[in-house]
Amino acid sequence: WQLQNECLAAAFSTAVAATCGIPGGRDTCHKAKKQISQQIAEKLTEEGNQLLPRLLARLDHPAFYFSGLKLLYACCHVSQNLCSLVATQEVLSSLINNLQGKVPLAKEAQVQAAEASLRLLSVLLLQLQSLPPQSDIVLKETTELFNYVATPSVLSSAGLLLTHLSQYGATVKLRRDEAFAAIATALTEPAELCLPPPMEAGFYDGLILLLLQLLSQEDAAVVREFTGSDLWSIMWHRFAMVLCLTKGVPVMEDETPRVDQCVPEPEWNLISPQGTLFFLSLALHIFQREPHQCLLQLAQPSGVIMATLNRLLSLDYLENLART
Repeated sequence: WQLQNECLAAAFSTAVAATCGIPGGRDTCHKAKKQISQQIAEKLTEEGNQLLPRLLARLDHPAFYFSGLKLLYACCHVSQNLCSLVATQEVLSSLINNLQGKVPLAKEAQVQAAEASLRLLSVLLLQLQSLPPQSDIVLKETTELFNYVATPSVLSSAGLLLTHLSQYGATVKLRRDEAFAAIATALTEPAELCLPPPMEAGFYDGLILLLLQLLSQEDAAVVREFTGSDLWSIMWHRFAMVLCLTKGVPVMEDETPRVDQCVPEPEWNLISPQGTLFFLSLALHIFQREPHQCLLQLAQPSGVIMATLNRLLSLDYLENLART
């Protein structure tokens, strides 16, 4: 009976989590799902209600971890009160266990648990606008994941959380070469979203901002080397793909996107309008630091950089941007 009850509870938890909407998700029923998230958040935060303690107690259970994290993630987007109740030592210890891979799960499930935990930590940080308890451990484990886990979804969620931690006063220290390699991996491999990034951010937003922060601290020699690197080329090709100038994975100089290949709607779930500003800030920073090298690249009229910049100035792109 206990096993049967657990299976029923797990199925119910999965079904409830599926009804919740997360901002940034491409879902035709998003407005209705957001209302469901608000209703569930109100129930979870009712005084004397035991639903939240029961949910939190099951976060380490293999049958409940993902649906529980997804449910909390969706509801925390619409309830600061819930965020305050979730950001406790006990819950954060559970999330840290997920980051450390201590929960007995299959390898693929451990990756999902780590990604979902990183996403939930980001939304807690953004909603409460302060570093959570055990933020030093969160920072350490997030940095470890960013340096050593070559899964794009984890790199995306870890990179975004690192930028948020830095924004609220944490000191983020990354080794440049390892960070560049991690960002190149995330930009090259297909973007598979387990959960949409928080607060309508794009999949690549945190990686672009992290790259900007890293290069802002480097000297001229490093910036000059970067303009001739594979990562610089990968970055432009990936952004061109997000703008629908080309299809498939980023390529090197042997394939250049054409403006006439574009599709009207950019993939905002990959790079949001805010992420586009990060990208342009990064490009401007590089252009200002290495104008001669960049002028040579801008002088190629059929190159990816000019095609991308032309797309950003096109009327259909600006109209799409105005509708977001």
